[in-house]
Amino acid sequence: EHSIEAVRRVAHRGAFDADAKTGDGSGLMLQVPSTLFRQEYERLTRLRPTTGPIGVGMLFLPPRSEAAHPVFKNLVEEVFLKRGMTRFVWRHVPTDDSVLGDKGLATKPAIQQLLVVFPEKTLPIEADRELYAARREIESRAAQSVDTGLYVVSFSCRTIVYKGLLTGMSLADFFPDLRNPEFKSAFGMFHQRYSTNTFPNWHLAQPFRMLAHNGELNTIQGNRNWTRAREGHMVSDVWGDDIDYLRPVIPDGASDSAN
Repeated sequence: EHSIEAVRRVAHRGAFDADAKTGDGSGLMLQVPSTLFRQEYERLTRLRPTTGPIGVGMLFLPPRSEAAHPVFKNLVEEVFLKRGMTRFVWRHVPTDDSVLGDKGLATKPAIQQLLVVFPEKTLPIEADRELYAARREIESRAAQSVDTGLYVVSFSCRTIVYKGLLTGMSLADFFPDLRNPEFKSAFGMFHQRYSTNTFPNWHLAQPFRMLAHNGELNTIQGNRNWTRAREGHMVSDVWGDDIDYLRPVIPDGASDSAN
């Protein structure tokens, strides 16, 4: 509730379209409410989840390519099955589209979650490493084989991001999950975006998976170039062959904050 109130109170620093509903984007990064998603997993599968971590992927699927949605979902499932993660289920994220402005509604993606249950005694850091490697493989394969409209908002057993092309005032109304009494979090990171060097859209709404950032980076071009230059020297005992999926570190077409 404090986080929802906080993002409402920074509405003054965001941009609004003429309809007073469409903003440049706002969102919250919160702790994964394990109790809520364990209940959802059991409701959707009729199976009781293990006591291990439960990872939640928040995904945007392209709004005007419904025929591609099964392709994206099959790709995601293939990656997880290949990696030995078999306990997962899709969840449609409920939304109230009436609070969206014209542009937000016209470009609204299909919003889906993948709930992934890990074996008992799995450490959260181990689960997040598995989810990170899987996410990067999914992004790599999607970019090569299908429409690149897939965007992974967050994928973790520790944090989750709810965001969209709307104002901070409307965020909790748009996502009923945020009003669920079982949605509990020990922290909240919030942002209302004011777009400067990139056109506002759903996936560039803030926060991102690791931060919320207000402002431009004057050294962004140099930062990008140096990061790309270092990619050829990336090695890690932790990632092994999966390190190939971690490249490129910086995606094309992203904002300063996303990079």
